[in-house]
Amino acid sequence: MSQILDISTLERLYQKNHSRGKIAEVLPFTTHNKYSNAHWTQMIGELVQLITDIKINYDKIPAAEFETNYNDLSLFIAQQIDYEDEDALEDLATFIDRYLFNGTEIKTVHPFLFNFIASQKSKNEEAKYASFVLDVFYDENSGLKDFFTNKKTTDVLNETILKALDDQIVGNRKKKNREFDRLLGNMADLYNEDLKYLMKKTKYFNEVFPLFTHYYLFSYCCQVIYRFGEYENAKYKEIIPFYYSLEWESLRGSRQAATGANSYKIIQDRAKSLFPNMHAQFQLSHIALNEQLTEDLRYFVAFPELHKVLEEKGLKDQFLLEANTWIERYCEIWGLEVPQTPQSLEGNHGVYRVLASCISQGMNQTAIQKYSKNIESLGKGTFLKSRGSLGYVFNLSHEMVMLLITVCVKDERIPLKSLYEKLEARGIALDYSSKRELVKMLESHNLLDKKSDSGDAQYVKPIL
Repeated sequence: MSQILDISTLERLYQKNHSRGKIAEVLPFTTHNKYSNAHWTQMIGELVQLITDIKINYDKIPAAEFETNYNDLSLFIAQQIDYEDEDALEDLATFIDRYLFNGTEIKTVHPFLFNFIASQKSKNEEAKYASFVLDVFYDENSGLKDFFTNKKTTDVLNETILKALDDQIVGNRKKKNREFDRLLGNMADLYNEDLKYLMKKTKYFNEVFPLFTHYYLFSYCCQVIYRFGEYENAKYKEIIPFYYSLEWESLRGSRQAATGANSYKIIQDRAKSLFPNMHAQFQLSHIALNEQLTEDLRYFVAFPELHKVLEEKGLKDQFLLEANTWIERYCEIWGLEVPQTPQSLEGNHGVYRVLASCISQGMNQTAIQKYSKNIESLGKGTFLKSRGSLGYVFNLSHEMVMLLITVCVKDERIPLKSLYEKLEARGIALDYSSKRELVKMLESHNLLDKKSDSGDAQYVKPIL
């Protein structure tokens, strides 16, 4: 019988460092740069340009000759409009700048302007996150490309601005090659379902698209980290609801969001072994049974998927022998003590866990630690809040709660119980105290309807 695991390729890949080979990536994290919320606007701009294939010619936007109180882009737009003299030009540029910018960041008063919020100084990290969102979440049938390229407007000012900016488009970007494999298709489906609804509310969409995308990206990464820690028992078709606290409520150590089984603590704990676990799956994805994702990449085969295929094809015993051979060879390459030979693929002393344990010893420890910190950097300040001695906990701001209510309730009122279920489907659980605070908030916004045909049932009304 032919070999299942490509040991010769693995030996070549792991002689000097830990390379994933030609296997698709599954997370946008790095071991050298930590994500910063300060870069999020730039990332969104990169993402939108990947969706629209628009390439901006920044060279056509010359810098102002003298120091000014407005942005170069505002001056460029003003120069496209007929003006009487230099004073009039400066007044016009100042007016446009106040309308179009908040400091140096463009206000997305129209969807087309999302194409311009990224500068030419994009970093590799931002481009990688944008590429991840495109590969994992973007649906070509979502209508998002048309939404971001549509230049229709109902007022003269926006029409003038968009016409001036349209002249900067010099063709399409080169089509990006796929880099990432999607592990949680149901979460991507929810993202697109919610996105289609938000696109009906253009003004609101312009305000919340960055936050909305940030949440789904953060939540997706938490789900993957959690699942990796379950090895062959992971269920990627299910979304685990984690306990969040509301930003304005007090939090005690006994609360679910603080120290519960599905609090941020479990993500912190499993993130410590994230990098080795991921590389164990990169290695075991080098199997003859794997297929091509693209011309240059093969699929990422997660532990449970691999286990299922081997079981269905009756290849578990053969793969066990080959995997043990590779574990011995890996330990030799990296100067590690060879562990006791696993007698099974699954379980605490099975191949999957033993291989991951060996990799955690062979890898650079600083790289492992830096990689594990990416999830904290991604959520900090928005979806993670430091609560003193409790450390970081999952967090929902008032703005995020309103956004979640909008996409969960949509256009028809729903029972309060259904709102909780829809939140859980999006990865968010609330304990009794948080639910009580949420009800108070709903009442303060007149979004809770206590009168219904079914007596005491409570209904959440749509946000108009």
